[in-house]
Amino acid sequence: MFDVFQVAELLVDNVKEKYENEVCIVAYYGSCATGEATDTSDLDMFYIPDDGKSVPLYASFTFKELPFEFWPVTWKFAESIALGKQSYAVAPALIANAKILYSRSETDLKRFTSLQEDIIDMQKPEHKSILLKEALEIYKTVPFHFEKLVRSIRISDVSSIRVSALEFLNVSIDCLSLINQTYFDRAWWVNSEKLLRLEKRPLNLLELVRTISVSNDFEMIENAAQSLKDNIRELLVTEQKHIDDDHTFQDVFSGYYPGVVEYVNKILSACKKMDDIAVFAAATTLQKEISLMLSKSFDKGDFSSFNIYNEYRNSFDEHDLPDISSNILRGDFGSMLDQIKRLEVQMRMLFEGNQVSLNRFDEISELSRFIKENTEA
Repeated sequence: MFDVFQVAELLVDNVKEKYENEVCIVAYYGSCATGEATDTSDLDMFYIPDDGKSVPLYASFTFKELPFEFWPVTWKFAESIALGKQSYAVAPALIANAKILYSRSETDLKRFTSLQEDIIDMQKPEHKSILLKEALEIYKTVPFHFEKLVRSIRISDVSSIRVSALEFLNVSIDCLSLINQTYFDRAWWVNSEKLLRLEKRPLNLLELVRTISVSNDFEMIENAAQSLKDNIRELLVTEQKHIDDDHTFQDVFSGYYPGVVEYVNKILSACKKMDDIAVFAAATTLQKEISLMLSKSFDKGDFSSFNIYNEYRNSFDEHDLPDISSNILRGDFGSMLDQIKRLEVQMRMLFEGNQVSLNRFDEISELSRFIKENTEA
């Protein structure tokens, strides 16, 4: 077996010769960096060009039947990895486990090692909320990939099923990695031990993954994928309550009363026109916004479009606000008028009771004073 670092030396020498002032870092990662290389292991390498620079050093080739790739990673991309913004199951290992072959300066080296430290730091309990929020965003793609898998099953196209299954598993395991604040040093499909060590996971995770991956029973694949999708969602709903965002009513609702009036007027106008679809859209939007904001003010957790309404309506109900969205009845505009007027009065009282200004004026002199005071540096 030849020394793969002979190839690395050629690439680094080329950097020094042609782009010494434009390349900040050259590093390698993967099995060679973690000490797990075998006779068939290639050497995975990347370089980081200076900010805003495009350096034509990319190379992809085989040498003595081993594949090599030398590819660019921007500082911006590396920093997004450190913040958990790129496929968290696998991307952090690219930076965290990397070994430096070349650095342009001590400043560049320090900048890179600080990213490695940030990745480790992101696994601390105080940063749990950051990764949970990212998991909530990533999960939105899980049902999409599940639907692709189901469509592939419906047409009984095995190749489509396998491709869709891998896409579905990639985003699902990405979610689990974020929930657990951990990443894989190796690809998840060759690291079943790590899957089993995830603290927060479906108990039968490995069985579900195996079924989705290689089963020839299409119904079993669909059922396993459905189970994994639902289990991850249940985990997220539970963990969502631990997101540590401290918001007061004043912080959340400051300046919002005019928004309430805006939607109340939209609903009143739609009722006069007997436009039931417009009533539905405006009333539901207003109730959803108020419920999310009340939940942010009084409930522990951070609710979003990930959630169904029932999961964040508690504070809305506790304040005995009229449930205008469930009282939308086709043609019953009189009832809606009564409900929306009641909601506006109760919201006004809620604002006043929590010392939040309504920013409500009848005199031009009052409005003028407000504008001047509100725009002072």
